[in-house]
Amino acid sequence: MAIGQTKTKSHLRIGPHNLDVISFLFGAILSDAQAERHGNGTRVVLQQESTNREFLTWYTSFLAMRGYTYPAITILSRVGANNTKRFYSRGSTWTYTSFNWLHECFYVKGVKVVPSNDILFTYLTPMALAIWIMGDGYATASGCRLCTNCFSKADCERICHVLGVQFGLNTSVNSAGAPNQWVVYIGADSLPTLQSMVKEHMVPSMYYKVHL
Repeated sequence: MAIGQTKTKSHLRIGPHNLDVISFLFGAILSDAQAERHGNGTRVVLQQESTNREFLTWYTSFLAMRGYTYPAITILSRVGANNTKRFYSRGSTWTYTSFNWLHECFYVKGVKVVPSNDILFTYLTPMALAIWIMGDGYATASGCRLCTNCFSKADCERICHVLGVQFGLNTSVNSAGAPNQWVVYIGADSLPTLQSMVKEHMVPSMYYKVHL
């Protein structure tokens, strides 16, 4: 994948894409990245608060080194509560028609869903899980939670099934504290397994999310 891909029309950007790149983007979309249809193709956009800028810089650099975007992030701001200004950072891939399938498997009638189990088993790799945790996970008193609030309970249960079969993780679906919102909990007894899988794929400043 050449760095000059940005000069190529989106319908001519057809890959092929390595498994590490697809699993990387797969984990990002499972967290809070969005696969956006743009013209003839799809781009993957990730937005993070300024406190996570190191992670987003690393994320963008990973893609830029493989020819999928510019090696820079966009710094934006918005006015929050009490009229205070909040800063956040955004990174995006270029648009590829060969990313359209990502949009199709994650969005049904405009609603974000969890892809089918066969797709999960293929692309939910240790790298994807690490990206997911860094992008939208957090440490609890003894375990780790994935913020799956936008997914249905049935989707969260399928995630737990795949995490159990694929990695041997002990997981459960817990209430997020709001009606019809759920989170996936990875138990304390699975932390050693989780840590050994994801550490090599994580930014050090994010280690705390898995109690490292």
